[in-house]
Amino acid sequence: MSSPTSPNQSEHIRRVETPADLLAVADLIEIAFDLKGDPEGQVVIRQMRRAARQRTPAAIRALRSSTEGFVWVENDEIVGNITLMHFHKSSKPRTLIANVAVAPAYQGLGIATALTDYVMRYLDNKPKAEIWLQVRSDNAQAIHIYSKYGFKFEHAIAQWRYSPAINALFRKTDKVTPFHHVSRRRLSDWVEQSAWLNANYPEDTRWYQNVNFAAFSPWAWLNPANWIELPNLQHIALRPKGHLAGVLTWQQNATSADQILLALPQSTNEDASAEILLHYLIEKLNPTRDLQLEYPVGRATHGIQNAGFVLARNLDWMRFEKPKP
Repeated sequence: MSSPTSPNQSEHIRRVETPADLLAVADLIEIAFDLKGDPEGQVVIRQMRRAARQRTPAAIRALRSSTEGFVWVENDEIVGNITLMHFHKSSKPRTLIANVAVAPAYQGLGIATALTDYVMRYLDNKPKAEIWLQVRSDNAQAIHIYSKYGFKFEHAIAQWRYSPAINALFRKTDKVTPFHHVSRRRLSDWVEQSAWLNANYPEDTRWYQNVNFAAFSPWAWLNPANWIELPNLQHIALRPKGHLAGVLTWQQNATSADQILLALPQSTNEDASAEILLHYLIEKLNPTRDLQLEYPVGRATHGIQNAGFVLARNLDWMRFEKPKP
């Protein structure tokens, strides 16, 4: 294999234009991120391949208002990728840099840096939007590179996964979890639930999630815009000694996994509260689909693990701050 041309030569970078490009990018991401043994990753890869086969070049061009892809081509082979995801859900337009991937044989040659440099110059000439990215917390090299561009750490999240099929094989039937303090959420719980949700899922990065906290309110049914979401939401509350200790929301989705959101205060009882609420969901509400949960890194770790959830990854949220002249 010949060494790639200098990453400073932008003739190696072009847009994703065809379904064949999308398929090549899916293959690249699967290999670069080692997703062959990752069930969640395989769901994403299958979705990417399915979308690639369904889209025409015209459809790919039409997507540019929401998603843009750029690739590094070496000897007519796509060996690097970077994706820009544009969000327009609020008054603040935002762009998320994602899927920065380089084929293993080409890693360490500066291709990821060249792709990042290219899109940062590209975005500088576009209408202004906040620029964000997620990076694995243990990827010190990537964090160092992004820091040099002006990205600043905001907060870190832990992504957890629960599989009913896998856990059914190992579940201990002799363990009894006390659920007498768990019940449906009350109207009066919303004030504390809302405050805890906003603290655990900051507004600055909530736009990325498929979640609408307005629909969580007990009075959400008054707004017809929430009616589609309401049947897919269930809220359960933990109330030891009569005082609210936390609320769990189960949001059933049309995607590969249902979403769990924990409204818990940061306290010495956080692990126990998380464990009881998650056990109640699993044992009493009996979800049949995989569950995914995001929560601040380092919080309720033991409680979430004891409920059968497995840590998929820790991710740092970073926001671009343009250097002052």
